[in-house]
Amino acid sequence: DLVLEGEAYFKVAKNTKLPFNVRTDKIIIRATGTEFNVKAYSEEDVVETTLLDGEVEISQVDNSDSKQVLVLKPNEKAIYSEKSDPITLDNIKRAEPLAVKPPKIASDKLLVSPMTDVDEVIAWTQNKLIIKGENLESLCIKLQRKYGVQFIFGDEEIKKFRFSGVLLDETFEQIMDAIKLTAPINYSVNGKAVTLVMNEKQMEKYSRK
Repeated sequence: DLVLEGEAYFKVAKNTKLPFNVRTDKIIIRATGTEFNVKAYSEEDVVETTLLDGEVEISQVDNSDSKQVLVLKPNEKAIYSEKSDPITLDNIKRAEPLAVKPPKIASDKLLVSPMTDVDEVIAWTQNKLIIKGENLESLCIKLQRKYGVQFIFGDEEIKKFRFSGVLLDETFEQIMDAIKLTAPINYSVNGKAVTLVMNEKQMEKYSRK
């Protein structure tokens, strides 16, 4: 068994007699020959398992009922959410609009998306970040991991701005300047701390767009 905290891509040789288990603090993923990606960061309440090839079985750590095992098929993503508040569910639905509760699984914490963009999920293995309508709060979490910085939001409304694009080898400054150009936001850097504040002068122009 492997205990995971973070994100990892797995390619497991086929062996039905010796399954490979990946454990997070929320779910257990059982594979006998498959390719899949797991994102399970401790600071996030959502664990995502995306299947590229083969088949995996997913069960919740707090539910040992053998009938409550989710079998994932290629291009499907299992989304385990510790929270079920409207904001969390809205963020999940924006990222995976087709996500639904799996049949026969008695859990309010588990969703399955049947047509996931696999290339987007594994882009990180190529040092690439694909962003599709992602709010700034979620984007900043990814930028924190990539560049080792810490964001401070001077206004809660800033978190709601959404962005799309592909990040390759841009420097942190280039990315922040692009954000500043596309949204009414100013930023300042003090060591590893990055403070984001609303640019009131640009807000009216942005609203018109």
